[in-house]
Amino acid sequence: MKQVIHECFQEVSYHETLDNGLRVIVFHKPNFQTSTCIFATPYGALDVCQMVNGNVVKHNPGIAHFLEHKLFENEENNVFNAFASMGCEVNAFTSYNETFYHFTTTSKELEKPLYLLLDFVQNLVIDEESVEKEKGIIIQELRMYDQNPDFKLIKEVFSSLFSHHPLKYDIGGDEESVKQITLQELEECYKVNYHPSNMIVMVVTPNDPLEIISSIKKNQASKVFLSKKHIEPYIPLEPKEVVLKKKHVVMDIQSSKVALVFKLHYKNLSLHEKAKYEWAIRIIMEMHFSTLNEEYQTWIDEKRINDFFGTEIDFGKGYALLMFFAELENAEDFKQFIMDELKKITIHDRLLTQLKNRYFGRFYGIFDDVEVMAVSYLRAYMQGVSYDEMIDIIHEIDIDFLKYVLETLDLSHYSLVSVGKDK
Repeated sequence: MKQVIHECFQEVSYHETLDNGLRVIVFHKPNFQTSTCIFATPYGALDVCQMVNGNVVKHNPGIAHFLEHKLFENEENNVFNAFASMGCEVNAFTSYNETFYHFTTTSKELEKPLYLLLDFVQNLVIDEESVEKEKGIIIQELRMYDQNPDFKLIKEVFSSLFSHHPLKYDIGGDEESVKQITLQELEECYKVNYHPSNMIVMVVTPNDPLEIISSIKKNQASKVFLSKKHIEPYIPLEPKEVVLKKKHVVMDIQSSKVALVFKLHYKNLSLHEKAKYEWAIRIIMEMHFSTLNEEYQTWIDEKRINDFFGTEIDFGKGYALLMFFAELENAEDFKQFIMDELKKITIHDRLLTQLKNRYFGRFYGIFDDVEVMAVSYLRAYMQGVSYDEMIDIIHEIDIDFLKYVLETLDLSHYSLVSVGKDK
């Protein structure tokens, strides 16, 4: 077992890799009353193609989300009721990058719910009938989300940007891909991606970390698993060009929604470098497109933007994007406004210091909520850049680097997407 002291956060964590490859991370929070436990796999919606033992394996979009549904609806045991009887709130979610199963409790008794978490995730119980039944449930869920204008906007943005990258698919897939998912495909994906060597247990608790790790070891010692397979992400090459430069989707909603999204290209960057570029662009955009800019209120008064205006910067597996969004009727006017303002951006030393302090405060604040802390820290860890390294990266960013990033920012590839009444 390895003890890690996180000096910048004044936190201590304990790390151990078990004989079966399962990684365990325990953060000790002795002054807290609540514990959160997560059992996670870095298997998400982007993993529609994988390199498994050197071979490319293709899956139907939405299969990671489908697996989460089936594990949580284990017909041998009502998972929700079992956790509730122990005083625990339990849930799960699938994102583009991972699937998390987690519970939170104020009880000092952690071993029983922790064993239940480990046991139900490590025991896939499905048959043809249950798979076919689940398809209908998931398709209804997809149809419901499709009626949400915010969800619809993001979905149309990704499909307008990407030709081959799996971000063009919804996390849940679509009706056609869900219908094509088979029992055999689910079982194969589960065997590969839910092997202990591919998973992590994260616990944030006031309880003794050594006892937690000992309990997990005891639970795993009695279980037998198939031999692990070597997994690597497989992201197809994506052209610089977008699929559609402009798209409008008709929906009967009161206020139209619009997004101007730039498809960025940064090749051969390390995880550290990628995170540094992402934070640099975030800082640059917040310097200009936020209330830090004295013109911001004027923009609102002149209805160039509104209270729903925002920016999003995201660097992920094989993609990078910069998005501006708002609730406005005229998409072309919004696009022209953003294009004009991008040319006016200047870098301010004072604002850099102010923003860094703001980000540091947010990072430190995360450690005051065990559930937010557990999810946020584990996500960063699984994506290869820890919170500790993130702090170092933000410290590294200086005026010269920001100027370089701004000067070399290629904004020539973009999509303008809107959702609203028929034009």
